[in-house]
Amino acid sequence: KATSSDSQRRLFYLINAYVSGIAAVAYFAMLSGQGWIVVAGCRQFFYARYIDWAITTPLLLLDLALLAGVDTVTIISIIGADLL
Repeated sequence: KATSSDSQRRLFYLINAYVSGIAAVAYFAMLSGQGWIVVAGCRQFFYARYIDWAITTPLLLLDLALLAGVDTVTIISIIGADLL
């Protein structure tokens, strides 16, 4: 089903490109000393990792659901359950 049309194939490429780009920015932020705060005086909390997770996992689920040909209601419920 993923290869049924060029526009649908392009959508899969775009979703994967967004996932890779967002993850690269998040990990670069952590590498460069940004994207974290000190908690309880001595522990680092890498909030960039959780922002990355909150954005990329729904995109990955969307990509897999579209590839499998799942209906829209199921896609929304899967992504909603992921964000909880």
